[in-house]
Amino acid sequence: MSTSDGSQTFDSNTWYHLTETRVDDDPTEQFKSSLQILDEGGLRVFQWKVLGDSSNPHLWQFQPIDNIPNRYQIRNGKTTTRRQLSVCFNPNEEDKSKSRPCMAESANVDEQKWEFIPWGDVIGSYKIINAKNGSDYNVDVHPGSALFMSSDLDESVPRPAQRWLISSYTTVNDGIYSTTVVGGSKTASSSPASTSAIPTTTSPSPESTSTEPAAEPAAEPAAEPASESSSLSAGAAAGIGVGVGLAVIFVVLGALFLIWRRRGKKKAGAVVELESPANPEAPPAEPKPAAFGYYSPGSDTEKKTATVPLQEVEGSQVQEMEGSKPDAAPASQPLSPAPQTLSPASPQQTPQQTVSSESPQRFST
Repeated sequence: MSTSDGSQTFDSNTWYHLTETRVDDDPTEQFKSSLQILDEGGLRVFQWKVLGDSSNPHLWQFQPIDNIPNRYQIRNGKTTTRRQLSVCFNPNEEDKSKSRPCMAESANVDEQKWEFIPWGDVIGSYKIINAKNGSDYNVDVHPGSALFMSSDLDESVPRPAQRWLISSYTTVNDGIYSTTVVGGSKTASSSPASTSAIPTTTSPSPESTSTEPAAEPAAEPAAEPASESSSLSAGAAAGIGVGVGLAVIFVVLGALFLIWRRRGKKKAGAVVELESPANPEAPPAEPKPAAFGYYSPGSDTEKKTATVPLQEVEGSQVQEMEGSKPDAAPASQPLSPAPQTLSPASPQQTPQQTVSSESPQRFST
């Protein structure tokens, strides 16, 4: 059905067949070629019978987007709703656009939104532009090679690979294709199904073709909700895991702190015991006064020497050591001179001295 401004509205419940006028120039006949997704990736316009006329990779679905009559998200039967037709940067592209059409993971981005503008020719062909690149580039095809976004738009020169023919093939009849990617999530399409004015072609084997589209997408509804629910449960599980991990860390740190504290107390007790032994050393005794009021000069570590009394033996003075070690030699030899007789003729007599090496000297008369 055509809108009032001349743009074409495609039915979202219809599989379409796309080709370009370089290889197919008569829309009233069965197309000999089609836009296809290669097994190794990439897009090519190949002959229809290369993969068999019942294969879904030949067929495309158009889902209206942004409430713009000629703007769509485009899916393929091979990748279902997981991927959509997009535009990708390619440094090997010869055109200055450096970009080519590609299949990318479904998202609500301008790179995955396409507009179909009628050329106004007699065969009803369309130019295909991308919402991201704008009207400065049209989808074109290198001869026998890849698609690319062409910046050469001179309409005075025939550009058959920029003129696309679109023909309805069969109905979709699968609820998964009624969703539209909006804001990163899929929502049910609210646009009513419309009847396309695109001519319908008949496949040589229509039964096998109509059953094939429903067979591959049928597994998708169960797969995608499962991934959404698993993502929610994964987030909750991650939160629980973080909480449990923090609790375990705090418990371990607390246990280590208690162990460290107990060891510190034990070390402190050991230090106190070393500083206060069971049998402390007795304080040093004060030195006793030696004979005649003098103190012995001995040190604390040496055994004190007893006072040395002086005894007279038969008129001589002898020094006797008391308190010394039994094996030690006497500190000094007593001086034992021959006894002297005081003569009356000598008024003065030299006193005899007894010298001790460890006590003060004493003179006697």
